[in-house]
Amino acid sequence: MLADLSFRACAVCGGDPRASARCSACKGAGITLASPDGPLVWAPVIEDGFFGFRSFRTKANAIIHLFLAVCVFILLATAGYLYAFDTRVPSLLMAHFWVSGHPSAMLAWFAVFIGCFLVFRLSAYSDQVKALPTWGKTEMQIHAWEATVSTRTSPHDVSIYFRPAAWHVIESAYTLAKRANMLEIAPIHLFGAALASSSGGIFLTRLGLDFEKIREPLSKLVHEGETGNPTSLSLEGKKILLASYMGAREARRKAVGSMEIFLSAFEADERIQDILDAAGYSAKQVRHVSEWIRLQEGLKEQHDRFVALAALKPSTVMNRSMTARQTP
Repeated sequence: MLADLSFRACAVCGGDPRASARCSACKGAGITLASPDGPLVWAPVIEDGFFGFRSFRTKANAIIHLFLAVCVFILLATAGYLYAFDTRVPSLLMAHFWVSGHPSAMLAWFAVFIGCFLVFRLSAYSDQVKALPTWGKTEMQIHAWEATVSTRTSPHDVSIYFRPAAWHVIESAYTLAKRANMLEIAPIHLFGAALASSSGGIFLTRLGLDFEKIREPLSKLVHEGETGNPTSLSLEGKKILLASYMGAREARRKAVGSMEIFLSAFEADERIQDILDAAGYSAKQVRHVSEWIRLQEGLKEQHDRFVALAALKPSTVMNRSMTARQTP
């Protein structure tokens, strides 16, 4: 799959993993992938402290959101207490009450303000996975979207479309490479991390593969390559993550999952294919089982989407054209 994609290295750093981290031209991307969605890049610089900071940011945001929610509750409770014990205050249903300057009204307005800020933070700072641009669209809509590709000239970061499971695979690959004292996160590290994921466990079960058969040869591959520190994402690793995005797009997935990384890493390194072939499982079998898992995950995504759409269906006796005629 990688051979069919059009990658372009940065003219300044040449896509070198360590040089690109300090490159002002590509800002850490290193390479760009031409796609129907426009130029794509992998923007995050995977290095020491990246995942620690990511975890800290998630926890900090959760604490801030909890604090704001508690503030809203306390303000509303205080406003209700002051209102209940003041017999001279106007009714809540009167507009005069809300502009009267009464302490309960002021606290209620303040609670509304903080509540709006909380909603903003939840939508802007929560680690929500964005859906792929083609998700839920018809063929005509996708064709219209692709026809405007010339208007999308700025590189687009694909990491925002990666599910938490996919991020866990990347973090596990980084940990695996770092423990092996490898200088770069190679395709084998991404493959091994994906194989150790929950989807990887399903893959082993469906394929009927005993992991012990491939443990030793995979371990040897994990320790092959240049050693040193700090560990960074290799050029091939970035290509795999970009190819994973394209694989999810072609499969009409909502977001990039761990199986997309698994398949892209498998296709990128022929040595991995040789190991599985020596264990008695051809590349065709591996692809078929992987596609079966992706199909099951895709069906679950479609089911959830249809359930969400069904909730928008009118539940009254009015028909769908919203006329005054009752549906029989």
